[in-house]
Amino acid sequence: MPEENQDHKFSEGMEARMLHLFQRIQQLELSKFPLKDFDITMSQMQLIRYVGENPACHLQDVAEGLGLTSPTVSVSIKRLEELGLITRHPDPDDGRAACLTLTGKSIKAFEHVKRQMFERMQNFLNHLTEEEQNELIKLMEKAVGGIETAANKTSQSTI
Repeated sequence: MPEENQDHKFSEGMEARMLHLFQRIQQLELSKFPLKDFDITMSQMQLIRYVGENPACHLQDVAEGLGLTSPTVSVSIKRLEELGLITRHPDPDDGRAACLTLTGKSIKAFEHVKRQMFERMQNFLNHLTEEEQNELIKLMEKAVGGIETAANKTSQSTI
């Protein structure tokens, strides 16, 4: 029986099929979200999503949670504040830190995009049986885990 974490060769034919599928997915609405109505970018929505799912979080929490640097997040949060999408409040437990919260406008955008994402995922998966859906998700989790492991090995070797 093969080892669970064993690497497998990827043939040119398989590579072409995967690239073609990724291109088709990009062309579909799965990769497009109605953010123009809210005048925000996808990266800004990722920050809004993180703050929405982690109320009263700190800037450092957002950076760690999204795998970004604190300066990058700081600039983006400042822009979202200017747009009236995020507010900073003093942390009651640590006067030096600020808690981030969503505004009514960003909550509306977050809920709208979340609904759209759910509908698109349903459309993506509804042609599969429940067993096939579970198997697809399991295989995607395994593939993404492999990518993350490889990325961690690469980043560790450059340190």
